Amino acid sequence: MKHHMKNLALLTLFFCCIFFTSSAQLPNAGFEEWDSASVVNGVKIYNPVNWYSRNADMVGIGRTSPVSLTKDAHSGSYAIKITTSFDDNDELAGTLSSGSKAPFGDPKQAAFEEKFKLTGRIKSYSAWYKYTPATEMDSFTVRIAFYLRGKAYGAAYFTGGATNVYKQFLWTLTYPDNIEMADSAKFLIFSSKYTGNEGTELILDDIEVQYKTPTGIEDITQPAWSVYPNPAEDKMNLFGIPPKVRAIVVANSQGTVVKEPELTQNSIDVSDLKPGFYWLTLKDEDGNQSTVKFAKQ
Repeated sequence: MKHHMKNLALLTLFFCCIFFTSSAQLPNAGFEEWDSASVVNGVKIYNPVNWYSRNADMVGIGRTSPVSLTKDAHSGSYAIKITTSFDDNDELAGTLSSGSKAPFGDPKQAAFEEKFKLTGRIKSYSAWYKYTPATEMDSFTVRIAFYLRGKAYGAAYFTGGATNVYKQFLWTLTYPDNIEMADSAKFLIFSSKYTGNEGTELILDDIEVQYKTPTGIEDITQPAWSVYPNPAEDKMNLFGIPPKVRAIVVANSQGTVVKEPELTQNSIDVSDLKPGFYWLTLKDEDGNQSTVKFAKQ
C-alpha cells in the first residue's frame, strides 16, 4: 500500500535559539507515503517511506507496532503516531529515524541506514505535533544528528510536552565560529524521554527544515533580543530589545512588508496576521537593524 502527497524539508546543527530561514527537501516529511512490503509472523508491517522504525522487531516478539499511520493529520491525509513501548530487554521502541533499512529478514543490507546529504548550512527546523504522555514528567525529543566524512559531528534537539491540539515548534541553530559544515545528517525522534512510560503517544506531521533566508533578505546572525511566545496567536512580547528603536517592520516569508506595528509595553499585536512564518525587524535611530523570524498560529 502506498499513499502519496507532501514532501517538505531536510536538516540542522549544534546550539539553539529562535528565528528562521528557506526550505530544503526531506523525503516524506509529511508522512503521506506508507508501504507494507514486510510481513512478520503473518502480520503486515506498515512503515512510512524513507523512515526506519522498530515495527518488525516488535511484531516479531508478539508486540504491536510502535509506529503507525493516523488520519489525525495537521495537513494532507496522514500523520505519524509513535507509541512508547518496550521490548523483552526493556529497550525503548518508541523511536523513529530518517533514512531506511532493508526489509525485515533481508540478509544483504540489514544494517544499512541512509543519511541525508546536506547542500548548505542548516539554520532551523520545525514540525507540528500532539503529545499525550503516560505521566506528567514525560517529554518527546526531535533530534538531528550531523556527520562529517562518515563520523558523528554534532547534534541539536527540541524537547516538547503535552498538548491535545496541534502545536508547532520552531527551533533555530547557531554555530561556533569557523566550524566546517557537516556533509550529512539524520533525524531521530523519541516519543519518551524517560523509561516506564509505556503508552505515551506522539503524533507528528509536516517536518520542515530550512537553510537560508528568503530572497531579498540577507542571511543574518541571531540578535541579542528575542520574542515570545513563538509561535504567537494574538500578542507577542519582545525581550532585550535594543535602545532607540525607531521602527518595527513585519515581512512575510517572501520579504514583502505586511505590517508596521506599534510597540506597546514591549509587545506587539499580531492578531491580524494570517498563519505562517514572518520576519520581524527592529530599526534604531542610527540606521542599525536586526531581524528574527516568528510563526503565527
